[in-house]
Amino acid sequence: MLLKPMISPITNFLQARMGINREHDVAIFKKLDAMADEASVDKILNSRIYNSDFRIEDDHVLSDLIEAFNRIENRYLDNTVQLKAEGFSWEINTLLSFVHQTFWPVPGDRLKFRPDPIDPEVYEAEWKELNEKLESTWQAYKEYRMAIKERLKA
Repeated sequence: MLLKPMISPITNFLQARMGINREHDVAIFKKLDAMADEASVDKILNSRIYNSDFRIEDDHVLSDLIEAFNRIENRYLDNTVQLKAEGFSWEINTLLSFVHQTFWPVPGDRLKFRPDPIDPEVYEAEWKELNEKLESTWQAYKEYRMAIKERLKA
């Protein structure tokens, strides 16, 4: 009975050493990266949302990415990468929840930050919060990508 708790960590270590986990995780990364690569995530977070040129299709890309990260089939076997992926997914979800509260549909299948006139103090507070959420989401994405690069060499 004493050996059983030790078998799983040893098996995981050996699989990681043989590259089995890496191969699986690289395949997951490529699948998720095909949905939204670094350039598209950068454009959505650091340009489109920030400049109130957020398109409904961008909302779908981020929503689909959250859904994909939450699927069991897309879980990374490398614990560090999985934790970074979960952190990024949580940040996207938090950002999108805020965007859905503060952006309104406008012509051209776009969403705009508070197109109606509101109290300037409310506007400033929400704009500040939006920028904080954008920054934390972008930071989480960079940490996720760095974990991929360092751990999976991809």
